[in-house]
Amino acid sequence: MNYIWGENTLLFLLWFFTLQATYGFLILLTGRLMMDYFEWAVYEKPDTTYQKVVNFIMYFMIGSGPYIYSRLEKYNWFLRKLLMVLALIAQIIISVLIYEIFNWVI
Repeated sequence: MNYIWGENTLLFLLWFFTLQATYGFLILLTGRLMMDYFEWAVYEKPDTTYQKVVNFIMYFMIGSGPYIYSRLEKYNWFLRKLLMVLALIAQIIISVLIYEIFNWVI
């Protein structure tokens, strides 16, 4: 296996997992504010290829935090924040496990 390819893959995974967790943490802190910015950046019903590409990039880069938060909106404020913390902890643990597995394989 090519060492450069493996190192770049690990750096991409590290970047990806860090970006997901950071945006999730920002949603935990600011709540509806970051969700409004996310909803403003994506198209509800994309018609053109450009709109579909923009939606894919947004959901791929920072989609886990808004997805989890939108699923938790039915709960009251305290429970929603508590469940978001637990989801972020689980996400970080899973991210570390996936990174270590890739690090071991590559």
